[in-house]
Amino acid sequence: MDIKRAGKVCFFIFLSVFGIILRGQERLGVSKDTMDQWIAKFYETDNISMSPDGRWISVKKRYTDKDSILIFDTYRERDQPIAVEASMVQWCQGNCAMLSEQGKALWWNLKTRKEITYRDIRMSGLWSPGGYCILTKRDQLQVMDLEGNVVAEISDVLYYITDKKGNLFAQRKTETGTEILKFKESGFRKLVELNDLERMELSGSGKYLVLYRHSPVGLRSLMLMDTGTGTWSYPLEENGIRADFFILREIGNGSAFLIHAVNYVPYPEKEVEVWYGNDRDLERREQGRKMLGKYWIWRPGTDQAVLVHTQENETVSSIGSERYVLVFCADELQDYIHYIPDVNLYLQDTHTGQKTNIGRFSSGFINSEDGSLLVLKTPHGIWQLLNVKTLKRQKIQEKGLKKPYFSKDSKVVYFESETGLWTYSVESGKLLRMSTGQEKPVQIAGAREQSMSAGNNSLQSVIDDKGLVLKVNEKDGDAVSYYRFKNKKGMLLYSSSNNVKSAVFNSDYTKMAVLEENFNVPPRLWVVDTRAQQKKLLFDSGLSDQKAALLRQQIIPYTTSLGTPLKGILYYPANYNPLQEYPVIVHIYQKQSDQAKKYLLPRYDEIGFNIRTLVERGYFVYLPDVVTENGSPGTSGLDAVERSLEALHKYPLKLKRYGLIGHSFGSYLTNFIATHSDYFAAYISGSGVSDLISSYFSYNRNYSSPHYWQLETGQYEIGSSFFENKELYMRNNPILNADRVNAPILLWTGLKDRNVVPEQTMEFYIALKRGGKRVVALQYPDHGHDLGIGTPEAKDLTRRSIDWWDYFLKGKAHSPWIDKEMRESTH
Repeated sequence: MDIKRAGKVCFFIFLSVFGIILRGQERLGVSKDTMDQWIAKFYETDNISMSPDGRWISVKKRYTDKDSILIFDTYRERDQPIAVEASMVQWCQGNCAMLSEQGKALWWNLKTRKEITYRDIRMSGLWSPGGYCILTKRDQLQVMDLEGNVVAEISDVLYYITDKKGNLFAQRKTETGTEILKFKESGFRKLVELNDLERMELSGSGKYLVLYRHSPVGLRSLMLMDTGTGTWSYPLEENGIRADFFILREIGNGSAFLIHAVNYVPYPEKEVEVWYGNDRDLERREQGRKMLGKYWIWRPGTDQAVLVHTQENETVSSIGSERYVLVFCADELQDYIHYIPDVNLYLQDTHTGQKTNIGRFSSGFINSEDGSLLVLKTPHGIWQLLNVKTLKRQKIQEKGLKKPYFSKDSKVVYFESETGLWTYSVESGKLLRMSTGQEKPVQIAGAREQSMSAGNNSLQSVIDDKGLVLKVNEKDGDAVSYYRFKNKKGMLLYSSSNNVKSAVFNSDYTKMAVLEENFNVPPRLWVVDTRAQQKKLLFDSGLSDQKAALLRQQIIPYTTSLGTPLKGILYYPANYNPLQEYPVIVHIYQKQSDQAKKYLLPRYDEIGFNIRTLVERGYFVYLPDVVTENGSPGTSGLDAVERSLEALHKYPLKLKRYGLIGHSFGSYLTNFIATHSDYFAAYISGSGVSDLISSYFSYNRNYSSPHYWQLETGQYEIGSSFFENKELYMRNNPILNADRVNAPILLWTGLKDRNVVPEQTMEFYIALKRGGKRVVALQYPDHGHDLGIGTPEAKDLTRRSIDWWDYFLKGKAHSPWIDKEMRESTH
């Protein structure tokens, strides 16, 4: 055993050193300074925000080394925006805003353009509609009015919390512990002093201040203060109970609370871990401890919380009801064939203790705001509406219904779908499809969602009284439209043939801010008057990328051998000359055609692949769709790619030499195609499965589960176990045909990858090496499944990828690090 371990250590030291050697920039053919300077000119545009009255709109510009925010005044024509180096904005009444970034805060009167800058800041933000507060790194807390005048100041403050509506509480350090202070009018008032405070928070409604205490002997307790009356309550024993931590969930608007006390219990074994074949909670086995919990319901005005009687491994979920809760054992039906198992659900009456089994359902239950109704999905995909009090069920038979939302009055359930928006009347039991968006994919925008239990098994999804806002997509992706419905009347708010990157509204939906883009149109910020159906351009990031308008794209339709219609996106080289031959880089994943309207932003992407960089260097870039058919991911991928290339050849284009690249699932497909196709002159494959069978029988520490679910019912869609269809798994296993690879391949992996472990990449490397194939493997010690955007490793991989393509697709044999592999003497 020691010899084997020593051998493995030496092997991985060798591989890591090998990877480090290959990182040397002096060996790369791509100029580091030239590419850095070019990419530094571009920025990403996102995170639009609008003040509640709709006057002010902000947008963030993300550069490689900093962020900045632009703020526009929609009341003024052709007004210059306010430009601030910051990463976050908070709006306040009186035309004011707080902008912040790490260690710095800026208070702006946007109308007068007066600015106050604060440095060495730990926390900052609004505390009420009439002011803001600053906590410095010297533990000084200052409370200001809208003009920036100091209203109150206090020292030795460790932390503060606020509901931004006027409640402000500070935790102050004392000689014996901490004291909790409340700000009122022009000063702070002491509420309580403690020597065992762990943390504090405000309930979601802001009605209760919650103090979590942890005594020196390991006992934990809760204190809640009514922020209106100042009354303190102790829902559990005042001296505390044994617990590792508490989770507190507010029910309703502070009418009750669900208290969850969690205890971690280590497994008893010391010298050895014992893994049982019937274990349904391998995540805890991996962590070496079980998580046990107790639950209570506490109703304000009562002395003590009421224990919810449960079994050891059961989870209790609030449904927004003071009386009823859902109870289930999350791992009872866990077979690891599906990543998220079904659950046997019980409804428990906390008044009587009665527990009623309501059936087996898929994970993810939706409750109405008042907790009187539940929408549940059966394992067969049928939605049911359950009346919590009467236990009456109503089946909602229509297929294809997706995410449900309740109206605020709980009288209607709305369902998103690919064929329009469906409304279900709770009273009549009728399911109707709205006329707007019929036969089109529809999503609900702006609904309020709240997690009701750990793991998001239960959600409260409610559409408020402001109205129903729909996002309707044309099926061919030609346009997207936004509609608002109020009092059963619909109104078109906005429509665009571009990609709507993001959209926000003011409080009454009379104004809308939209960030639009297309592959050859950098993001543009528009303000829309929804009543007059008029829009005004506020910001055009294309002014810094005027060459984007010259980019060309073509959609290539094709079908698989079984007749499934698919599309591919073909991007033309910059300065395309129809008389010239060009190489083609094919990128594969799954469906990619829905990305056709995304702006081609030059940057160092996390997988070393950037479309804009490649077309600017004279490559066609092709993104064909891939689907899995008949449970055969590898052969389906091969079929889809080859059929897409056959379709491409029908166009009058001069194409020469093809390269194939993929990451993750796309890397698996690349590995498979490399072992079965003669189309390609070179490959790049990153962080992908090479041995389907070893991956199937591995334990995935990213998901804390056996990995076979991913192949059977997950992304690979094989649909059967290895034991049921060994031939199918063998047929789709790349490594078994590594000897058939006939073009050079560049492999890469992150040594901290817990999703597709680096051993998968290195197995393929070893197989190719043993088969005498041209292969180079890159290992990045400090990264996982990808390399991160703009990191030194992403830059390294991008440059090496360009070197690789230039070398094998353009014949530019000038790269020493590739030459080292291509010399015959190395084999």
